[in-house]
Amino acid sequence: MEFQERLDKIWDRISDEDFLANRGVANEVRYYVFDYEPCDELIIREKVQALKKQNNPEADGFQIIEFDLYDMVIQILEEKGYLDKCVKFEAKKGMDYLYKAVTKMLRLTNDIECLGMCWELCKANDYCGLLLLI
Repeated sequence: MEFQERLDKIWDRISDEDFLANRGVANEVRYYVFDYEPCDELIIREKVQALKKQNNPEADGFQIIEFDLYDMVIQILEEKGYLDKCVKFEAKKGMDYLYKAVTKMLRLTNDIECLGMCWELCKANDYCGLLLLI
């Protein structure tokens, strides 16, 4: 499926009755991950804002909660005092080295762990709506 076609179907997917009732192949948890190429970032940002404006939690039966993984990682690096070190690492050793170092520091070895981290944040903040990871 092409990018634009997938993008146009997000609302249908997240508002689907089976999705909202956790009915599916494996009784999935209610979150939706939309992957995309970096060159599509601005399009995605606009779409997310439009979806959030379209969302009426009382009428729709769910609330869209956006977690920007980039912002989350930056926040963690700032809290741990590593952000300035990361800038220096990138300048000295390159982006690939920095990526591996940050991934190891955050103990994120795969996408599932990253999703788990976001889900734990959701639960900790008492979010019970839809988790939309972009």
